[in-house]
Amino acid sequence: MGIGLPAVAFCGLNDYVKDSPEMREAPPSPSFWGKVKRNIAVKNLLCRLGVMPYRLLCCIIFKEKAPAEVVAALEAKGFRYIELPENPYA
Repeated sequence: MGIGLPAVAFCGLNDYVKDSPEMREAPPSPSFWGKVKRNIAVKNLLCRLGVMPYRLLCCIIFKEKAPAEVVAALEAKGFRYIELPENPYA
């Protein structure tokens, strides 16, 4: 708001990092990917329930107002879009 930008969108994310030989394979085995996906799904569930915070945050700062279809696409992907009030001092 301090520099007069109109909107911001953000989304919490979780990742999976493990220093193991499977992570060094290119590409890792399908069974390992299943384990990674389950681990991330459990973390996402705990975050949605408020038990733990997200590990990463993706933030988009808009220079101009986003069209309605962009806002709808972002919200469909789990982003929270917030229009900021105009700064009367800028």
